[in-house]
Amino acid sequence: MRLTTHQIPREGSPVEGHNTNSNAKNWRMLKVEFDSGADLVDYVEENNLHYHDEEIEKGTQKTGRGQRRTKWAYGKLETRKRSIAQIREGKVLDETFFDELTKWRKEYTAENAQHFQGKARTARRKRRISDEGDEVSISRYLSGVPEHWSRMEKGARRRKVKLGINGSVSWQNDELSFLKTVALGAVTAEALERRGHAVEVYYISCAHNYQRNLNDEGAILFPVKKAQERFDIHRIGSIHATALLRDFTFCIQDHLPEVDDKFNGATSGMGSNQETTEPMLNFLKLDFVIELAHTEDSQEFLQHVLGH
Repeated sequence: MRLTTHQIPREGSPVEGHNTNSNAKNWRMLKVEFDSGADLVDYVEENNLHYHDEEIEKGTQKTGRGQRRTKWAYGKLETRKRSIAQIREGKVLDETFFDELTKWRKEYTAENAQHFQGKARTARRKRRISDEGDEVSISRYLSGVPEHWSRMEKGARRRKVKLGINGSVSWQNDELSFLKTVALGAVTAEALERRGHAVEVYYISCAHNYQRNLNDEGAILFPVKKAQERFDIHRIGSIHATALLRDFTFCIQDHLPEVDDKFNGATSGMGSNQETTEPMLNFLKLDFVIELAHTEDSQEFLQHVLGH
């Protein structure tokens, strides 16, 4: 785990009015980075971190608040154990969820069909055969073929694009809200790769008023797909685990005062769900972030991303 803070002058900030401590001179940001989803859940287990009490977490209450809270926190995965397994393995464990993910992925793709037509650009190096080059083909030479030389040529120039999929939603949202955000993130990554870009995908849990009275905006994040890795819907789909926010993110936030004394003044700091600001994007070193609000008009969002 890597913990980093950063401040910028509040004056002229695009987030004016979004804070609860408007007398502060600076807009204060925090990020907690992990190397992978497995690294995050390992940290939670190794430090014995829990956000929900045992009675609720184990789902022993069959009715009432305990049952509702368990469903709210873990969704179709039902338990903390299965949630940890999905994140650690990077593979969707619930078949009905995978079917839903596929459905929404197809719907977003159909809405943006123009971005998936034609031949996809590739950045792979290709061998070209001609009458001059860097390497000779012995078999072609012995056969008397004049085009017996070859050279490796680069494909399309790749631009690295870093996408964040924000798993933070307000408390009243159901599991479908998480699913739609992840599906749109997958479609966005696919569309960018078809244009020949090298795409990196990150899970982020980003919110305002993070660690209340100490940070105005903060995030927990880890990489899901690196630039050189192939697109894998299962791996991206694995971050659809409501426990990432409603258990693991919350318990890591609660744990921060034990990591650094400066967090001891935080009170009820789970944060509020608002649009990620431009300064925060720069701090996280991301080009774009997919949030629940973008699922309301996927065409506008994809046009914005691909237009850049």
